Amino acid sequence: MAQYDIDPRVNLPEDRAPSTDVQRVAVLRFFDAFARGNADALKPMLSAPDQFQLESMVERGVFANTTKEITRIDVRCGRQDGSDCALAVFHVGEDFEPQLWVYATGSSVDDAAEFDSVATPPGIMEKLSGDNWIAAWYEVLRLELAKADEPDAVIEIPQTDFTSEQNVKEESPGVSQPSAPGGLPGRRLPGAPIDRPRAPGFGNR
Repeated sequence: MAQYDIDPRVNLPEDRAPSTDVQRVAVLRFFDAFARGNADALKPMLSAPDQFQLESMVERGVFANTTKEITRIDVRCGRQDGSDCALAVFHVGEDFEPQLWVYATGSSVDDAAEFDSVATPPGIMEKLSGDNWIAAWYEVLRLELAKADEPDAVIEIPQTDFTSEQNVKEESPGVSQPSAPGGLPGRRLPGAPIDRPRAPGFGNR
């Protein structure tokens, strides 16, 4: 693999590497682009949503500021649910930033590969254990989704009878009823800003 001039900060042990040279080269080139802070080399290897995220990070200077602090990238590969996966732990200053991708390659090292980031659950680094971190990542995701599907607790609020008070108001002359507020609960008012959707990937916790 020396002929591909991979940055030495990219660490892919033999026992955690993909089974084919085509996959190994694709994975090494992918993380080499991160290590060197080379957005131009990285972008063609990303899925469309991740390209959008990268463009935003480059425009705001986040990509350059973050990648220049990378001291090491520990990579491990495997398969999960029929997909080839690459999990990386970025050493950025004193912090550890994990991220998982699924990827697909062509039939030769010259073919384009595509990497698509997997959702990153909060505090995932502390939840990865055992020999198969990729499987552990997906298990954490499964549990998070199951928790999100649980019905919310029903809180009973004591009811107050306002009937008598309302009758008094209705019988009082010269008292007009307040008009209903415009819009519906939860609706965005006309002209109010629309929050940008949160983009996936790139070690978001």
